[in-house]
Amino acid sequence: AVAKTHGPEAVREAAEAGDPLAQTNLGVVYERGIGVASDLLAARRWYLAAARQGETQALANYSSLPKHPDAPPAIGAQHAEGLRELARGGNVEAMVLLAITLIRTRGRAGNAAALPWLERAYAQKNPRAALLLGQLLSRGSPPEIRRDLLRARECLEAAARDPSLRSQAHRALQALPE
Repeated sequence: AVAKTHGPEAVREAAEAGDPLAQTNLGVVYERGIGVASDLLAARRWYLAAARQGETQALANYSSLPKHPDAPPAIGAQHAEGLRELARGGNVEAMVLLAITLIRTRGRAGNAAALPWLERAYAQKNPRAALLLGQLLSRGSPPEIRRDLLRARECLEAAARDPSLRSQAHRALQALPE
């Protein structure tokens, strides 16, 4: 909104002054290379600044940034650290996204690292956390994660109450042994 009505310099000034919507818009500018060279590191910084202030679109944009083929390996570590910072601050969506990042990038060790974040997000009634936690608990990952079919069923049933996760949760529930 700011970018359309006030031009790029006004957006930058507002972003630097701490306006989370302007920070999100500036992240988009750098991500897409609108009037500037595309710069994923700058986009991440602006999205993270806005997400720290509770701007949910910035968190979504931050989490879905593509990894550019020429990007330095540090981007993955910076991404996880940014999510970890937001998760420590109590951002439930960041907890879930951090857990997903850990699972995808660290294998079995990532499952164990993701578990406490999923537990915290599930305690806040997050349905995606319920689904992921149910899936982890149904499989177990000895010795890090103890298989707990009763708790897995509870989590998956909670996830099934969310229309967007219903079919995935039902498939996981059907796969559970009786």
